[in-house]
Amino acid sequence: MQYRNNHSDTLSRPDVDHARIVVSGPLGFRFPSDVISKRSAADPSALAEIIHANHRFLARLERHDAIATDLSWQTEVITELAVVGFDPADGEFAWMGVLKLPTPIDPARPGAVDNWRITIEEREAVEADPVPFAKEGMLTKEWRIIYADHLSL
Repeated sequence: MQYRNNHSDTLSRPDVDHARIVVSGPLGFRFPSDVISKRSAADPSALAEIIHANHRFLARLERHDAIATDLSWQTEVITELAVVGFDPADGEFAWMGVLKLPTPIDPARPGAVDNWRITIEEREAVEADPVPFAKEGMLTKEWRIIYADHLSL
């Protein structure tokens, strides 16, 4: 199976203390579309709950240490993006989150601040093997990364 990324990531800096991340794009469901449409028509927040049960977007503010390797990125702040908009008719959704910066960083041209970045990850819940010694047939839920991107601060 080939996963095709059609997400659009946007990073904005409303002030020196914050970074705002918006991710938009399509999302697949594990429920039939008519069930999704009925539930979201009855209660718009129900759709956000369905999404949250199986998909999560995380944003991490990372700082690069002096070591000249990609392994030296350290997570400083992490937040989960919230579903802020959706159109179930075409499967397009939007998530947003705000990260509080640990120290003020002046807004600049992307990439001008080379020791800070934001990593975005989309995680999907999948059924996994039962916990050892649990009741037979009871599957667990595990999260796997299905999309990741780095945005220069």
